[in-house]
Amino acid sequence: MSRYQVLPFACLVWPCPLDLARLTHAKKRKQVLGKSDSDKHNGHGSILSRHVLMRFRTPSPHLGAGISISLAFLQTMHVSPEEPKFRLTSTVEGLQAIVPPKRSWFVIPFLTIWLCGWAFGEFQVIGQLLNPSDKAPIGFLSLWLTGWTLGGIFALGTVLWQVAGRELITVNSSFLVHRVEALGFGRTRIYAADKIKALRATDYASGDFQNQQAMVPPFFGPGIGPVAFDYGAKTIRLAPSIDEAEAKVLVRELARGLPSTASGI
Repeated sequence: MSRYQVLPFACLVWPCPLDLARLTHAKKRKQVLGKSDSDKHNGHGSILSRHVLMRFRTPSPHLGAGISISLAFLQTMHVSPEEPKFRLTSTVEGLQAIVPPKRSWFVIPFLTIWLCGWAFGEFQVIGQLLNPSDKAPIGFLSLWLTGWTLGGIFALGTVLWQVAGRELITVNSSFLVHRVEALGFGRTRIYAADKIKALRATDYASGDFQNQQAMVPPFFGPGIGPVAFDYGAKTIRLAPSIDEAEAKVLVRELARGLPSTASGI
């Protein structure tokens, strides 16, 4: 390959490889032209100098092809439609949707390592409280241990939820059963089907705070997520780990198992 040809991947390094090649070519040609003029004046012109001039007048035919192929590769990307993350199954209780949690592969190892340090501090303070010295601040250590224990429980629950957690949404003509569990432990809420109104997929605003909430088990409160329905004077939200498009599919499937009034206002 000629030293003045540009490889297709050169555009990944330089902002504009075509301009760079042109500048280099013009500079080299100018140097050769200057030398050729000097040779003419000195009477030393030769076939070799004319050959060199022809070499710089003719750009490499591979330059444009290489850049075109590389730019086409960077600009063209085929995107395949994604399948929903949830699964549908039929049970003796009715149609059931199994929704996996929202996982963060940064949070899981970080909290796992943090829990090792948490356990060390936990046992150290417990040992000091069981065998207190005269100068040990018992009141402060007790208060610190309470907060430290709650923080460890929260971190452990978050790891277990992201690794082995799931949401189970079961519907039939009488009830909507929402269960949040991890390793078989969890909480179940049962809603009367005839009291459910306006089952819908909402344009759920997933900001930074909502994204963090979606990573912890939704054991308390009305929940968050794009699947919503009105239950009395309260709006209940489900499935925080899915987006709006998945929520529309899930709502359409859940409506099949509920009374027709569940989709009305």
